[in-house]
Amino acid sequence: MKSKLKKSLKDKQFVLDEITRISEREAQAKVDEISFGLILAFFLHETGPIPLMVTPESLSSFELALHALADRSFSIFGFVTNPDETKNASFGFQFQKEKCTVFGYDFAILNSESPDNKDSFILCFLVRPPRGNLEILSLFYHELLEYYQKIRGLMTIKADQELVLKEMHNVRLFYAKAMLALVK
Repeated sequence: MKSKLKKSLKDKQFVLDEITRISEREAQAKVDEISFGLILAFFLHETGPIPLMVTPESLSSFELALHALADRSFSIFGFVTNPDETKNASFGFQFQKEKCTVFGYDFAILNSESPDNKDSFILCFLVRPPRGNLEILSLFYHELLEYYQKIRGLMTIKADQELVLKEMHNVRLFYAKAMLALVK
């Protein structure tokens, strides 16, 4: 078991070194093959979960699937009660008749106008198999978490939606580059 962990850590360092050699254009060409996208959902007390932002934009047309994903995510995570806390986990989900792995991140932002003084959000990254297996996702857990925390920071300061969407897209590009480097 220890040798497998050492190999994984060695692979990870190799991948992180190789990522810098992979162009944006090369990653962009493969990003849809590697992931469905990212969904940021908001929980509205009156109606339940609502997909708020989606990348790529083409996912917006799958409204029922996005609502099902948001609903399942909030059901799995529950709600963060303290805005200083977060929750994250991975789970399987079927999207567009394809199985995928979801790496989710649950967080809250203070809002005095909300019934419980906070707004609840969930950020879901949908990765296609075989690149979406838990072993590979866990290898890049810390890097993905850094991106998620940046998105959370943008949401906290109520940044322009385009900035949030750009950062969501950057998560997909990072993971595409990581998968391309891992293949090497």
